[in-house]
Amino acid sequence: MRPQPKPVKKKKKNKPLTYKQEYDKLYKELGKDGGLWSKVIHSIYNHKCACCDRAGHSAHHFFGKAAHPSVRFHTDNGILLCKNDHFRVHRRGETEMVRDALIKRIGQERFDRVKRMANKAVKYTYDDLIAIKKQLLAELNGVFID
Repeated sequence: MRPQPKPVKKKKKNKPLTYKQEYDKLYKELGKDGGLWSKVIHSIYNHKCACCDRAGHSAHHFFGKAAHPSVRFHTDNGILLCKNDHFRVHRRGETEMVRDALIKRIGQERFDRVKRMANKAVKYTYDDLIAIKKQLLAELNGVFID
């Protein structure tokens, strides 16, 4: 008996992405682990933990990204931590050292501004995300925009 040939799969045409798909793709590009925001935080801290100066591992949001989406992509809300210090924050709740290191970098005034912004409701539009991406890319390339 002769083996049956495998059916030929038809190639799917690449359909243009919908607005929601484009939005979701850009949102993930900015915010996922290893995303643009994370790369900027690593760059700002020269790839070293802000608390102990060891090799940085995790770009951490001081004001949590789920609870405070209005400052999710704000670099003043980010700090680079080593594995040990990141564990201390998430497992033990030791946030004082992170707050102090963040204030040392950005100053009390900017910290207070981020804190006020953190409590505002926000729903990003696609255009907002494009502007955020441009700002993050500028910061990554050393062109700081306030």
